[in-house]
Amino acid sequence: MDDTNKLRGRAEQGVQLRVDRALFKQDVWVNWRIREERVRAEEFEIALANQLRLLDDTLWLDAQGIWSHAGGQISLDDRLEHSIGFLVGASLGCGPSFALIPIEEARLSARYLYSIESGRGIERNTGSGWEVAASTTIPIGETKTARIHASYFSGHGLEAERGDPLYRIDDYIQLGGSLVFRPLRGLGIETGILGQWTDDELNYTYTVNFVWGQGFATPIRPQLANSPALPSR
Repeated sequence: MDDTNKLRGRAEQGVQLRVDRALFKQDVWVNWRIREERVRAEEFEIALANQLRLLDDTLWLDAQGIWSHAGGQISLDDRLEHSIGFLVGASLGCGPSFALIPIEEARLSARYLYSIESGRGIERNTGSGWEVAASTTIPIGETKTARIHASYFSGHGLEAERGDPLYRIDDYIQLGGSLVFRPLRGLGIETGILGQWTDDELNYTYTVNFVWGQGFATPIRPQLANSPALPSR
């Protein structure tokens, strides 16, 4: 990574909108990577991820889309490219009351992916793939949690512009596990390993993640310190 070039280069700009409800989750964003100039063409992407949660969080329905664009009208660059990806999927999960072992949650999921890539001087290409996955979360004491994940993907010609590069591979298997520590309230430390089997090769990825706080923690209307909650209107 060229740190000097990253610090001296232009900052990316964009906007993001999140929705966090009991039945509906959404994440929509626009990421403007390069502003169009006389020489350089513009580059940006628009994406959204939606999830509907039904039957007391048992059934999740997913729909995602992303459009990545490169090109422009006033630049001298003759580049014009479009990459569009779609995902639809569903998952079934169960909590501690339905499990035979003391788990926090277990979930089975299936997804279908489709991509379109076109542009000036580029032949229109389409690709597709499907993925099945299983995951479980097991509590270990009061401050530790174990996570186990397994998935299988099969595709043909799928393009993942600005997405997970693994989807460019026609077939792969993943198996991983991690341990989450919560030494302090609001602080999470996750360490784990992920194995990927593809093209008759086994690759390992080691991860260490630090999380402070939680998503959607900021209320729309702030509450005054040391005072009762304001009444609703």
